[in-house]
Parts: sequence; structure tokens; C-alpha cells
Amino acid sequence: MNPMPWWRWIAATFVIAVLWIYPAAMIAALAPQLLPGTAPWQQLLRDLAGFIPLFLATPLVWRYVTGTPIARLVNVTSRINRQRIVTGFVVWFLLSALSSAVDYPFHTSHYRLTFDAGNFLPFAAVVAVLLPVQAWAEELFFRGWILRWAAALPPLAQAVISGVVFALPHAGNPEASMHAAAALASWFLLGAGWAYASVRDGGIELALGAHLANNAFSLLIVGYDGAALPTAAIVTTSALDINATLVSLMILAPAFIFLTRQRH
Repeated sequence: MNPMPWWRWIAATFVIAVLWIYPAAMIAALAPQLLPGTAPWQQLLRDLAGFIPLFLATPLVWRYVTGTPIARLVNVTSRINRQRIVTGFVVWFLLSALSSAVDYPFHTSHYRLTFDAGNFLPFAAVVAVLLPVQAWAEELFFRGWILRWAAALPPLAQAVISGVVFALPHAGNPEASMHAAAALASWFLLGAGWAYASVRDGGIELALGAHLANNAFSLLIVGYDGAALPTAAIVTTSALDINATLVSLMILAPAFIFLTRQRH
């Protein structure tokens, strides 16, 4: 792919934003009328449906402005390594479980068993169908699109840019309402860690798997009250210690990078 001038990247990014924001706003306006229920799975379906336009917009704009296969947005070789997606999912899921296990003895009173089969099963079905759309829509843009734009920079610089761009849109999430700095730093570490692993790999497959695992774990296994997305998790914690989350990610992000390195 021939390098694109900076102005064309900016224009294309603006087009992606328009193709996402306006259809997503329409979905947000119509969804409560089409699906007015208050069950967790109905709330989740409404929330995740808004990511469908982004899931479509980034690869379509990529194909149009670069003239290269959409697969190249995922991997520079245009060959998607599905095993790396699985690796990213498994490693991040296990790291998330380990983090919760370490946190539990310090905040035992915050955890409660909330499993309800009547809520969990339809909720899990929505997760299985639409969570990949949400997680991978973000990855195609924040890791795929952004890393291709910054490809001429050193790997660390690419990771930093991806982390910053990933953190800023999350500033409106409930987690940032009380401790904005710690919350933004947490999202930055998450995005930068996944980005660095992606740059090293030459593809975003690890990030695709990790992002899916991160969201699936919080929605289905250990959720917390007041999260940005509704949850029907098996276990729920009444409080999210964002400072503890930040410290945890200072360990988990480098651990993910180390554990997913390819051994030759």
C-alpha cells in the first residue's frame, strides 16, 4: 500500500466518524421503541446495536481509500491468523480471572453471587452474537485504522497514539465520573498494551481476542454495579476500585505482551 497523505487520513477518519455516529444515533432513538423491555439482555442488545455502523464503516472506508483488501486492516500480510485471536482471548481471559481472584480477599464484602439463569441465558445469547461486533468494531478502528495511520513511527510511539485515541472516547463512561485521571490512565494502558502487541505481531488479531475476552468477562463472569454496559454476570461487585484497576493493568498489560510473544 502506498503511503497516504495526512490530509486524506484525516478526511477518511472524518467519514468513518460520520458513518458511525449518525446511524448509531438513529439506532439509539429507534431501539427503545422497537425493543422497549427492561430486561438486561434487551438493554444490552440496544447498546451493542449502535456499534454495527462502526463495524461496517471502518473496513469499507479502508477498502475504498487504500484500494487494498479489508483483511490488510487486520494483518499487514492480508492473511488473518485466527489462532492469534484465540490466543489473545484465552490469555486475557485468564489474566482477568487472576486479577479478580487476587482482588477478592481484599474486597470480599463487595462481591455477591448474582447468577440468574432466566437473565443469564438470553443475555449470553446476545453477548455471543453482538459482543464480537462491538469489540471488533473498536479494534478495527483503534488498533487497525490508527496503527496503519501511524505505521511510519516507532512501535512505542504507535502504541502511545493508539492508547491515547482509545482512552479519550471512554471519558464519558460512568467509571470516569469520580476518578477521571485514573480511569483514563487505565484505558490508555489497555489500549497501548494491545497496540504494542499488535505492532509486534504485524496484525491486530491478539487485540481482537483480548478485547472480546475483556468485555465478555465483565459481562458474564464478574461484573460491577454502574458499568457502562448492563450486566447479568455470575458474580457482581458493588464497587469498582479504579485505582486498583489501574495498578492491575500496570501488571496485566506487560504480562499480556510477554505471554503472547511468538516463540521460534
